[in-house]
Amino acid sequence: MKVKKEYKRKPSKQQLDSASATVRMSLRSHSKNKKCACLMKPVKVNKSFADLRDPELYLNLQVIANDDSSTLVHSLYLCALSDKIFSMFLQCEDKKMFLNMSPNVLRSVIQLGNYGFCDISDDNIVPLMKAGKEFEIVYLSNLCGEELWRKISHSTAVDSLKLARQFLCSHIVERIEIFIRRNFSDFILEEPLQVKNIVLFYIRFRIISS
Repeated sequence: MKVKKEYKRKPSKQQLDSASATVRMSLRSHSKNKKCACLMKPVKVNKSFADLRDPELYLNLQVIANDDSSTLVHSLYLCALSDKIFSMFLQCEDKKMFLNMSPNVLRSVIQLGNYGFCDISDDNIVPLMKAGKEFEIVYLSNLCGEELWRKISHSTAVDSLKLARQFLCSHIVERIEIFIRRNFSDFILEEPLQVKNIVLFYIRFRIISS
């Protein structure tokens, strides 16, 4: 008795189109749901790994500030802050790397790399925002944005909006703009000069952007 061979049917054109459509949809949904870099959070470092920053044996990179002062750091922590700094590290010679920032700003950047936080105040927030944008240190920009938002008020809103547009992402800008719109009547009563500054700022911004 002969046994018939079983043949697998080829998928129809409709089934192939449906499968490819599923792949395309998954790719689109992945890119659409991608979070802004300002929402990134630092990952906690394992304690045994974090101990590498303490012994002088592991301080393998000399970082030079814009006043020619230098600091020994662990290259791994500094390079983990941004791809741009990592690229600069790969191109540096004799384990020396120049970063165009003041010693105080460099100290804060190193603190951020080592411990995941740094001290931000009214005195250093603008230089830190500049460093965050220039060297693409996303988490530093995020911390500065949160500090800017934490101290938002009727008297500081316009200056904060100018800084946010210059150095920070659109999410922080949008939050400050919403604050100004919701409290515009209070601006008229309490800060009439700020109302004039707001109007002039938006007129100037629209002219430049157009």
